[in-house]
Amino acid sequence: MLTSITSKLSQAIKDDILPVRVHVDNTEHRNHLEWISPTDYPAQQSDTVKRRQKGTGQWFLDAPEVAKWQSEAKATLFCPGIPGAGKTMVAAIAIDSLLESTQDDSAGVAYVYCNYKDQKEQDINRILAAILKQLVQGRPSLAEPLTRLHKQHAHKGTRPSADEISTALQSVIVELSTVYIVIDALDECRNDDGTRRGLLTRIRGLQGKADVRFLATSRFLPDIVDDRVIRLVHYTTQEYLERIRETWNPSAQVDIASTCLTYLSFNDFKNGSCSTDTKLKERLQQSVFLDYAARYWGPHTLPVEDDVYDLACSFLLHKGSVSCTTQVMSISTYKYPGYTEDFPRSRIFTHATAQYGLANILKKLLESAEEELSITVNSKDSYDEDGLYIAA
Repeated sequence: MLTSITSKLSQAIKDDILPVRVHVDNTEHRNHLEWISPTDYPAQQSDTVKRRQKGTGQWFLDAPEVAKWQSEAKATLFCPGIPGAGKTMVAAIAIDSLLESTQDDSAGVAYVYCNYKDQKEQDINRILAAILKQLVQGRPSLAEPLTRLHKQHAHKGTRPSADEISTALQSVIVELSTVYIVIDALDECRNDDGTRRGLLTRIRGLQGKADVRFLATSRFLPDIVDDRVIRLVHYTTQEYLERIRETWNPSAQVDIASTCLTYLSFNDFKNGSCSTDTKLKERLQQSVFLDYAARYWGPHTLPVEDDVYDLACSFLLHKGSVSCTTQVMSISTYKYPGYTEDFPRSRIFTHATAQYGLANILKKLLESAEEELSITVNSKDSYDEDGLYIAA
């Protein structure tokens, strides 16, 4: 009889304590989340989605590139656009759709809204921490890596390093079937300290560990686009012009590529890059077509390589012209002091052709310079990258 009463009393105490324990655990979990990242991107997401008009962005969700990205393991979707083209709304629509379609705990969604005004608060540690927070939020069963970081640092008043956060992220993502990471305005992510480049490296590292699918909106950034990246550009005018291009002006692509290459070969640009922000600003003001020519000569040349070979060679074999072009195409939206210096130096034709996949032009250039082959193929820029690395 006494044993029965004791057993019932013990069970009653456990039943009373359980809600208290759950409450304590939940409070601790929330505290850990706030500690790792106070940034509230979900609130920004809600504010952005509220401004969406009915039907806006449906073209994006229906695009075959988006369907391919959503169905392809470890895929990357790059959505470039000019300033004011609605890239942030596209990102918000993509995030909203992902959140609706991944409501079970087997898949995770994390996102970051970059803003040049908040660059001091958006270093690589804080961005990775925000991603970790979102993937763990609402999933106490995956909180152990975060709890471990908290125990290691909170009592000392220190913060985890990027490597430590990346390790925690790896421990979390391997427990999920699929992880979607969306970054809006990647071009506004600070790059003077290597944050943007480091962030992309970390994300690619995560893709090597699990099925992480990455989407980024941005102004065009040549250094992050390669053959492994699905690229989406959707503008009604552009689609119309591309559809009628062959009948309206069959030689349009050759004409545009020739114009870009001729312009970039002008003597004014053969003295190379500008040494100060002021000089570069003056160059762009005086040469209004330079920005476009520098950024898009490659895409225009690719489909008509053989037709513009001579012009391309004249441009690519002049190191000064290539240096000028590389500097201009590397300019970011945010003009921080010294941005003029933030571009890969010492690039030659092997880098430029590899970047845009201009295989025919590269082959002919190498054949005409066989005596310099050992030098040119292995030549590295100031980022320690050679043409083979860029093409990989």
